[in-house]
Amino acid sequence: MEISDRKLAANQANAQKSTGPTSPLGKIISSRNSERHRILAASVVLDNESPKRFVAVLNSFNAYYRPADPIECALVERMAVCHWRLQRILAMETAGIRFEKNRQPESILKEDSPTRTMAAIRNISDAERHPDPLGRKESRYSREFYLAFDALNRHRKTRDEATDLPDSKASAEIGEPIFSTNEPTAEASEPTFAEIEPKAA
Repeated sequence: MEISDRKLAANQANAQKSTGPTSPLGKIISSRNSERHRILAASVVLDNESPKRFVAVLNSFNAYYRPADPIECALVERMAVCHWRLQRILAMETAGIRFEKNRQPESILKEDSPTRTMAAIRNISDAERHPDPLGRKESRYSREFYLAFDALNRHRKTRDEATDLPDSKASAEIGEPIFSTNEPTAEASEPTFAEIEPKAA
């Protein structure tokens, strides 16, 4: 699943708004975050998708929401993952309709494009156990995105009311990643996973 070059450039520009850590501790935390992003990408991105583009999306979410503790980090990651999967569903839907239109008989080819598209969608629905399997997944990911968004806002409100913590825009140390992967771990000197090309199959 590919996002447009314009959207990728916008994501990268948003991520660049953060100047990054300057203290030794901040650089260590940033390195841990980079490794966490690498492992999350290995768990989410499919073989035909770009890990670099996923990390660009994840970085743009982190640059905007600036998670300040592990809970916020997990919720922002959930939002980024749901956004990525929603884009995947849109790409799959378009690919499915295009594939079905290419299989249409000669009798339908003379019809206009909207009619052919409608016939293709109907054929896809008739072939599935559920009338709209992609729509069900789209609804699920949309719901999960907004649940995470609401949980993030409620967590910040509760935390700010209960304690006198630093500004929620400040960075915080993130714990060890919990995802399992066979990917080699990143060295601390590597700047970001966005510069690492996926391994060839």
